[in-house]
Amino acid sequence: MPEGGILSFDSNLLIHIGIQWFNIVLLTAVLVRILYKPVKKFMDDRAASIREHMTSARRASEEARDLKAEYEKKLTDIGRERSEILLRVERQAALRSEQLVRETKEKAGAMIRQAEETAALELKRGRERMRLEIVELASMIAGKFVQSSMDEELQKHLADQALKEYLDAQ
Repeated sequence: MPEGGILSFDSNLLIHIGIQWFNIVLLTAVLVRILYKPVKKFMDDRAASIREHMTSARRASEEARDLKAEYEKKLTDIGRERSEILLRVERQAALRSEQLVRETKEKAGAMIRQAEETAALELKRGRERMRLEIVELASMIAGKFVQSSMDEELQKHLADQALKEYLDAQ
């Protein structure tokens, strides 16, 4: 080292710098020669792997979109089919209800007619029985009255009067 200077550019320094540069170039050449192909292969494989993942992700995304569209279509179809079934069931229920009401009205009308006929028949029978009982009662009362209060002259007078009324009526 020369005196008074920190750095001296002598031949030793230049030789050391040259050797350092040579070592760096040599090391770089050796490393490139040894590591370049494996690193390049690794990078190419990695890029290919990434491309495959991207492609499969795109395919999966498209499949998912297709499945989603298919499921949405099926849901729409199911909703429409459900609505159709509900409408059909409502119509059938309404028709059945109307039919039941009609049948019930018919049965009620038949029951009412039968009850009226039965009541009329019972009324007729009751009137006939009452008439017979009244006739019996009247004849019994008349018989007792006639036995107790009629003398011959009254009987003749009543017979004449009945004959006269009969002749006037004709």
